[in-house]
Amino acid sequence: MSAAAVRVSPAWLELREPADAAARSAALAERLARHLGGAGRLVIHDLGGGSGAMGRWLAPRLPGPQHWVVHDRDADLLELAVAEPPAATADGAAITVEARRSDIARLAPRDLAGAGLVTASAPPPRRWPSSSGAWAPDRSSTACARSTAGRWRPRPRSAR
Repeated sequence: MSAAAVRVSPAWLELREPADAAARSAALAERLARHLGGAGRLVIHDLGGGSGAMGRWLAPRLPGPQHWVVHDRDADLLELAVAEPPAATADGAAITVEARRSDIARLAPRDLAGAGLVTASAPPPRRWPSSSGAWAPDRSSTACARSTAGRWRPRPRSAR
């Protein structure tokens, strides 16, 4: 089952990016940075990432080289994510951005292979099978999401 596609304008996302950034938890990002410190090149999948705002906010707060894979249905927004990548990591390491046009409600574990972190500005679709392992494909991966109350926290897959 797939949700009906809703077209979001790039101009609207640009207007709301500062508000979204202000609503994100800097404390959670700091905990995540400590947890992931020294992990080497980090592959981060951003689900429903649109124009890449999460990467522009989170990448500078995390150390080390990062490869962001932005998943979205909207090809125009994905072009923006690649054209306007995060400026730098916390320690000045390299950042690359890859766009993947995809329906996040239909992702399978293989779509997130190699992920060290999966982000989403909203929870995954309710119909996403919780047993899929898609949030954390291997034991070294970390799942991290933000609830509107900021209560979710990073935790290794082995702790679940």
